Amino acid sequence: MARLRRSVFSRGAVAAVVAAGLLALTPIPAAAQLVERVVDGDTIIVRGVGRVRLIGVDTPETVDPRRPVEFFGREASAFTKRLLEGKRVRLEYDWERTDRYGRTLAYVYLPDGVFANAEIIRQGYGHAYTRFPFKYLDRFRALEREARTARRGLWSEEASGDRPGTSGPAARPALPAEVARWDDNGNGHISCAEARAHGIAPVSRGHPAYAFMTDGDGDGVVCEGGGSRPSRARSAQGAGARRPAGALRWDDNGNGRISCAEARRHGIAPVRRGHPAYRYMRDADGDGVVCE
Repeated sequence: MARLRRSVFSRGAVAAVVAAGLLALTPIPAAAQLVERVVDGDTIIVRGVGRVRLIGVDTPETVDPRRPVEFFGREASAFTKRLLEGKRVRLEYDWERTDRYGRTLAYVYLPDGVFANAEIIRQGYGHAYTRFPFKYLDRFRALEREARTARRGLWSEEASGDRPGTSGPAARPALPAEVARWDDNGNGHISCAEARAHGIAPVSRGHPAYAFMTDGDGDGVVCEGGGSRPSRARSAQGAGARRPAGALRWDDNGNGRISCAEARRHGIAPVRRGHPAYRYMRDADGDGVVCE
């Protein structure tokens, strides 16, 4: 009889462990909670939870102190603010509960059933973040294709005019006069080719141009690498002229380099090593994937 009891107990213990494991793998919903603040297009502050990163969504950067606000970043942040700030939301969690920065990863739902993560992508204010698997990966990819086809948000006619003086919500503000003189192609961003052409490279934090450049490694110095200093004519024309036609079609501003904004606009992001565009992009973390 004692042996029978032990056998029954063992089977019960195993069943309990299996059940616990299954629960751990099941997305867990939570009670409605208040969104206290929107940090940017894909990150919010939820009362009682803290900083929440929306799963599967990647919007242009606006709050990274190491680099200027990315193209269409303010518009994306404003959309998420209208959608979520001050609202009570329900969070649902996937297999991973937090990211490497300690932020809570969640799907966010409004009381009327609107799925915020999906809505941001559907309206064209963000991209499907496909670097890691998640439950709605295929759905989000389809929503991004739909937004691109319908020319919403990032892919709208207004956003396509990514040049100073272009009308519409996505137009870049004019650069300060002291900085604009280094922006040869007029795209609102100073490249290393332009900095070298004007003799200001390497550019350190504190220099007027620094705020309009990308400091990939965050060390406070941009364009610290070598390379001969090209003439203005060479920087404005030569780099593009030597490039294959396949790569030229993604270089909208003709500066001889393909940015993440351009890659996303043409639907080729994330760009992996081996793709024709990769060699004309900056892989800051060296992982073989750009614009992830």
